[in-house]
Amino acid sequence: MHMHCAMWMHLVVMVVTMRGTSSKYQGPSFVHEPPNKVLFYNNTGAIIPCVTNGTPRPDVSWTTSDNITAIPIPGLRETRPDGSLVFSPFRAEDYRQDVHSATYRCSVANIVGSIVSREVHVRGVLYQNFDARVYDEFVIRGNIGVLHCNLPSHVRDYVKVTSWKRDDGLVILQQRNNDNDRYAVYPLGELHIRNVDYGDSHFMYKCQVRNSLTRQSKESSSGGRLIVTEPQSHVPPRLTHVARHISANQGETIFLPCVAQGHPAPVYRWSRRTSGQTLDISPSDERRHMINGTLILRRVTAQDGGFYVCVAKCEAGEVRSETQLTVRAPMKVNVWPATQQVSTGSTVTINCTVIGHPISTIEWVKNQQTLTLSRRVVLISRTVLHITTVEREDKGMYQCIARNDEDSAQGSAELAIASEPPVLLNKFEELIVKPGESVSLRCSAVGNPLPQITWYSYDLPVQDTSRIRVGDYVSREGSVISFINITRVEVSDGGQYECRAINEYGVDAFSSIVHVRGPPSIRPIRNRTAVAGDFLIIHCPISGYPIHSIRWMKGNRQLPLGRRQKVFTNGTLLIQGLDGIEDEGKYRCQVESDEGIKASVDVFLKVLVPPSITPFSFPKNPQEGMRASVSCSVPTGDAPIRISWLKDGIPLSLESGISLEMIDDFVSTLIFKSLRQEHSGTYTCVAYNDAATVNYSVPLSVSAPPRWRVEPNDQFVPVGGTVILDCTADGRPEPRVIWKKANDESGDYRTVISGSHIQTLVNGSLVIRDVEQEDDGRYMCEASNGVGTALSTVVKLTVHVPAHFKQKFVAQTVRTGESVTLKCEAFGEKPMTYMWLKDKQPFGGLSHPRYMLREQMLNSGHLSELTIHVVERQDNGLYTCVASNAFGQDEKHNQLTVQERPDPPSNLEAIHTSGRKVVLRWSKPFNGNSPIVKYILEYVEGKEGWNGRVRELLTDGDQLQVSVEDLQPVTQYNFRLIAENAVGRSLPSIPLDVITESEVPGAPPRNVHAVATDSKTIHVSWEPPLKNLHHGAIRGYYIGYKISGTNDPFVYKTVEVKEGQDRSCDVTMLRQNTKYSVVVQAFNDKGAGPLSDEVTVRTLEFGA
Repeated sequence: MHMHCAMWMHLVVMVVTMRGTSSKYQGPSFVHEPPNKVLFYNNTGAIIPCVTNGTPRPDVSWTTSDNITAIPIPGLRETRPDGSLVFSPFRAEDYRQDVHSATYRCSVANIVGSIVSREVHVRGVLYQNFDARVYDEFVIRGNIGVLHCNLPSHVRDYVKVTSWKRDDGLVILQQRNNDNDRYAVYPLGELHIRNVDYGDSHFMYKCQVRNSLTRQSKESSSGGRLIVTEPQSHVPPRLTHVARHISANQGETIFLPCVAQGHPAPVYRWSRRTSGQTLDISPSDERRHMINGTLILRRVTAQDGGFYVCVAKCEAGEVRSETQLTVRAPMKVNVWPATQQVSTGSTVTINCTVIGHPISTIEWVKNQQTLTLSRRVVLISRTVLHITTVEREDKGMYQCIARNDEDSAQGSAELAIASEPPVLLNKFEELIVKPGESVSLRCSAVGNPLPQITWYSYDLPVQDTSRIRVGDYVSREGSVISFINITRVEVSDGGQYECRAINEYGVDAFSSIVHVRGPPSIRPIRNRTAVAGDFLIIHCPISGYPIHSIRWMKGNRQLPLGRRQKVFTNGTLLIQGLDGIEDEGKYRCQVESDEGIKASVDVFLKVLVPPSITPFSFPKNPQEGMRASVSCSVPTGDAPIRISWLKDGIPLSLESGISLEMIDDFVSTLIFKSLRQEHSGTYTCVAYNDAATVNYSVPLSVSAPPRWRVEPNDQFVPVGGTVILDCTADGRPEPRVIWKKANDESGDYRTVISGSHIQTLVNGSLVIRDVEQEDDGRYMCEASNGVGTALSTVVKLTVHVPAHFKQKFVAQTVRTGESVTLKCEAFGEKPMTYMWLKDKQPFGGLSHPRYMLREQMLNSGHLSELTIHVVERQDNGLYTCVASNAFGQDEKHNQLTVQERPDPPSNLEAIHTSGRKVVLRWSKPFNGNSPIVKYILEYVEGKEGWNGRVRELLTDGDQLQVSVEDLQPVTQYNFRLIAENAVGRSLPSIPLDVITESEVPGAPPRNVHAVATDSKTIHVSWEPPLKNLHHGAIRGYYIGYKISGTNDPFVYKTVEVKEGQDRSCDVTMLRQNTKYSVVVQAFNDKGAGPLSDEVTVRTLEFGA
């Protein structure tokens, strides 16, 4: 009795211990999640860390995009014990598309559940030297010049332009884009030069690039110049720099370029297309700004995303472009509550907050599997998961995964089910009753979920009878109460009773004895069958009270007979390590009361020997077509023994080329007359008898040589298109597909190395994007797996070449009167046709004898030449030849600049005139499509005319005014201006007549004489200054006089004269017999000239 209770107490303690340790588990989480993108060179390799946490410590593995474990590949890919995914440096010929250009995820799992990381896009690129190049670009004066830093397509993802350098040392950084800056470097590296003038053509520009993988910078191997032109006629706008799609991160400053060339220079207007409407953008706030056509958006938000339309317009027409702006915000996912522990039957809500833009999809997964929705498991919205009536199967790790086309993010939450194994609260006590009385036994238990209580007596369920009632109910406190009511107790009702509480988390049990007074008796015991080597417990179901002794006998011997047997005081027999020979037989339980009344019952024990299977295996390296067999031998075990076979856990079907042969009752042979790939699997031999069922499993992996699933075919594709050469093979192990291309000269096939242009897909197909003419040729698809002969087939890829020009733009200059030939050599498949346009309109001048069109077939292409004889100014313009064939068309633009002598300068005018200086200004004339190098100012005095002595004054060609000095006052001059360029001089401008202003007379009067006429009067006479020194009409003279030899100032008398009037006067009121000094000074409108030399005279002593 005591021993029996102790055994059940051990079980209860074990359950309670499990309950106490469940709270120590913690689901997996990421401490350092792998990045979204990993780019590396083949000569460096890469290490991608995946640092995790959880209890117990999670297992870390890596999977590919199709959820297949990324197994180690020696020399290429391996997983470290710390969870890092390692890509080793590799040679170009070892490149594998499915390894080095693939999507991976870090998978983390422990006993609680499993989660996966964001998608990690891995790209290993082959190290190659590269050159950046800058080419000359043509630009119309006054427009925006655009220079491009041309990089090979395979390096554009990791090589960026950082700055530009002019050959005079000026460095232009990618930092500013202000109104005052003539230079601007754009995010993709383009250099804008605003308001281009002829001076900009003197410089050469190179770009500076930086490799983010090597962190090295280099300068472009070639530089480019701007070739500045100036057309005579209007030129419609032509786009030279736009962006069809721009991606930006939230908060950045974004430049939407829109540059067009035209004459006159175009003006720009931006609008935004939204909800079917186009609304003009007024860049008036601090976030929006426009510089020469570039729309600048500062601190962009998701709301700024959309389609923007730029219109460039001038008098000759307009052109428009559309840019799609996608604003991205880094993806971040937060799932809360992060951990929940709930009871079954409760309700759970899990919220997912997604930050970022754009959000394309949101997916819910549980333990890495797509979440299955039902009536209980629903999504209230795509970010809210609701689970009602929680079940045990709902526990695990839940993840919310958000994705867009460039990024992904995840968050996880753990849902734990509160584990509450049963606990018995109220127990019944040992009872002693008399026959005829009533007995009630009661147990109550709690647990989650609610436990089920069953009653046993000597391990047999207690059944309802007319006297015995078993029932249960749930109390208000949530416990289960179960009872047994026995009316009119009989002696045979006595014995051991046990209540056992069970739920999915454990068991709790209690037993005690009900003694019914009366003579001893024993209920019948069913015969027992046990398995050799196991242990066996047999209860002796006694009743009656009081009991004096209980004994077990085998034959005539009382147990125990040795250490393997034990008899407990409550009548329980335990036999350990059952042996068929020693332990099989008849056993008897004997009981005796205090009065000497005895009772006994016999039980027969049969010990069975279970079957065993001799280990077996399939032959090594089985291949398709081979014969194979394995035998399952059962050397031990009691008969009858039955043998069966399973494949992958399912009963084996003998209809798939497999047969069975039973050599005897204990050996079964599995025979394969001709192995096939579909025979691969795990085969299990199952042997069973009445004692036990045993099995033994071995794998069979039938190697099969490759066979075509999809065999490639010849393909046709135009240049610039995309072609897929399908090539898929089956086999075991899975075949590796390699593409090779034939060398045109040697005929040898060389392995195709994947890159941005050509790639081998995971399924073996070869994809060629932006097909080039060099891609034409024979390709071999080879599939091998080390079994049998490799498969290979050769297909022909024919690249149709549409009509195209290698040179898209040419600028030519010619002088009037000369002849010029415009050449257009197109390449592509024949036949080919040409059409000529001038300034985007069909050219209608071919009927004029000055124009001649000639076409010629060349080995390399098709040549069309347009010759213009005796070139005139009207021939200036943009000539476009359009070449067409059956596969496409292309254009070549020929900018013909007709150079001639400049037009005469216009609007010649005097902006300042003085007596000896004239400042002239004029308007710049048409320069004849050649920069004006100087201006020649010719001038003569009016009286001489242009047949007289012509004087010249030279000034630089960039000047629009000149100062003419050393002129004569009050003199008429004739001016005319001539412009000169490299072709010659223009005709003179319309002459300009200018009269210089007057000045004070330039000389004193001549031949001054003074004569005394009486004692108080002198007569003064003189002659005027020379005519050329009058400097204007002389209005009169100042006659100055004073007593000689004194310091007194002269006293002046004014004499106004008219033309032809005598030049003399009398000075009166003088002193007699006194010596006077006399001077004469001429004056005009500007003032007085210089004084004459003094003359002296003495008045008479006596009056006349």
